[in-house]
Amino acid sequence: MSKKYGDSAIAFRSISYSSPHYYQARLHLSDALFHMKKYRQAHYVLKQLLALDPPKDIAKQARKQLKQVEEQLAIDRPQVSALAEIRLGRDSNSNYSLATPNDYPTALRSSDSIDSNFMSFRLAADWPIKINDNFANHYGIDFSGSQFYQNSSANYQRLTLINELIYPEQNTSLPMSAGLVWKDDSYWQTELTGAFQYHSDNQQQTRSDFKLGSNINLSMSDDNSSQVEYFSSLDVYFDTTASKHRYQLKLNTVSESSTLDFPADWFGFQIGYDIEKTLSDKYQINLGIAHQMRRYNDKDPDENKYRQDSVLNAHLEWQWQINRHLTTSSYIDWHDVNSSIGDYGYQRYTLSQSLTAAF
Repeated sequence: MSKKYGDSAIAFRSISYSSPHYYQARLHLSDALFHMKKYRQAHYVLKQLLALDPPKDIAKQARKQLKQVEEQLAIDRPQVSALAEIRLGRDSNSNYSLATPNDYPTALRSSDSIDSNFMSFRLAADWPIKINDNFANHYGIDFSGSQFYQNSSANYQRLTLINELIYPEQNTSLPMSAGLVWKDDSYWQTELTGAFQYHSDNQQQTRSDFKLGSNINLSMSDDNSSQVEYFSSLDVYFDTTASKHRYQLKLNTVSESSTLDFPADWFGFQIGYDIEKTLSDKYQINLGIAHQMRRYNDKDPDENKYRQDSVLNAHLEWQWQINRHLTTSSYIDWHDVNSSIGDYGYQRYTLSQSLTAAF
């Protein structure tokens, strides 16, 4: 097999030298080099091809191949990266807008809707370790926190340790994490998560992603009241990598055992659509819309067992590469959620600035 690709590489390299604008030859050359596991050479050929400003269909194929090559390079040549990010924003309902099992501790919510300015930060680092030619382990640590100025009861910090086993050849990975959330000395919560992820690409420039995951959260408050929350989810995405249209379907179930007065045991689903548009090498915009519905199993019969949310969001990103190691990014985000249960609706505006270092 390697001889077959070796002969092909020689032939296509000869054609690309004699006819620099014979783009298909360069594509076939990079493909042959990829299968020979000469990823750096394949990366160089694809970069040269894109620099020639080829036709759109050729450019799409080249970018797709380039992504595959860079995934393999990440395994062969592990890269350590670190991130520092700060966010400033305003939230019309700081008790509920971040209220998801993975984002905002359940027991920190209250029944009041409080409009608040906030500042949040995030420090993160990750490093891959190559196991063999097929597998890599991705380790990470993430520390974050939020400060709400008109709602101090919503302030919290989170520390998370991450481990992800990656099998690029089969497009699969197993992400796992363990975390701790705390608020002063009055509340803490442990979080354990695990998932199986799979994605597939085909020749029509489409991609599908499948993720099956679960979370187990254990929390304790200063009055010794406790809560165990089990959260399972099935996420399915379809997108066209050429135009960056993305369709999503999410199924969620949550079961809580709690002495706290919060809704428990619900089943829900979410459908959505978003589009990503790259305006240039530095600018990118995302627009999205989604609708989600939940049914609570253990509410009082006289209460509303169903909750429906309509979600709109917009994201504008600007990125500048300072040098080969440092990249700075600025984001503007807007979220608007209308809910059939008024306490869950909110609007949030966020301005973020981050600095990423990769070595």
